[in-house]
Amino acid sequence: MINGLATPTFAVASKAAERSQAAAEAAEPAKEFEAVMLSILLSNMRKSSFGEGLFPGDKSDTMGGLFDMMVSGQLADTGGLGLQQLVTEWLAEQQGQSIENLNSELINASTTL
Repeated sequence: MINGLATPTFAVASKAAERSQAAAEAAEPAKEFEAVMLSILLSNMRKSSFGEGLFPGDKSDTMGGLFDMMVSGQLADTGGLGLQQLVTEWLAEQQGQSIENLNSELINASTTL
C-alpha cells in the first residue's frame, strides 16, 4: 500500500514474471531433449545408408557423430520437429501453468534464450 492506495499491479507483474521465468526454464530442457532426439534420428539414418556414407574412411564414426550433434543442434534451435513445443507444454502443465498463458510466454522466453 502506497499513500493509502492498494498496489495490485505489483502482484500481477510479479506473477507474470514468475510465469515467464517458468516458461523460460521449461523451454531450455525441451530444446535440449529435441536436439538429443534429432541426433539419434540422424545417426540411425546415416547408419542405414548404403555404401560409404557421408564420411568415407572414418571407421570410428567421429566425424559422423560431430555432424549429427551440430545438425541436430541447429535443427532444434530453428524449431526442429515440434518436440520442443510439446515438451514445454507438458513441463508447464506439470508446473501448474495454463496452456493459454504459455504461448505468449514461450515467444518472450525464446527471444531471451
